[in-house]
Amino acid sequence: MGNETVEKIMRRNFPRVSPYTPLKELILRFRDSGCRALPVVDEDKLLGIVSLKDLYKAFFYTEQAFFAKMMRLYREDIECDIFDTPLTPEMAFLISAEDLMEFNPIRVNPDCEIKEAFRLINVHELSFLPVVEGEKLVGVVTPFDIMLYVLELKGVL
Repeated sequence: MGNETVEKIMRRNFPRVSPYTPLKELILRFRDSGCRALPVVDEDKLLGIVSLKDLYKAFFYTEQAFFAKMMRLYREDIECDIFDTPLTPEMAFLISAEDLMEFNPIRVNPDCEIKEAFRLINVHELSFLPVVEGEKLVGVVTPFDIMLYVLELKGVL
């Protein structure tokens, strides 16, 4: 016990999106999957991760709106009105996952020990950790997957 690898617990079937997935479809995918983040892949090659936090960028997509948002981070007296967004119906098709995603996410190989995966998830506050063989996404491991595995080992479940 303690040297097990993520290959043993990783999820092989996990929702994913293409870098060309438009914002509207991305929003629906998040709604339907219940996930907080999704891997972005092109022919199974992991390119990045798009999260709900990244979707927030779409509300402040223009430079002017983004600058105003950044100023709010430093000045609490500036109000942030979610309804005052430059987002238009056309932009829902023009903005894609690639525009919002985090490139080159932290990833592990299937032979990574579960302890190390758990450490990476905690240190970097990840919703999930992509598991790759070369550049190919073969699975993901979540904090919940690790917790379930440990509880099963301890006989709690």
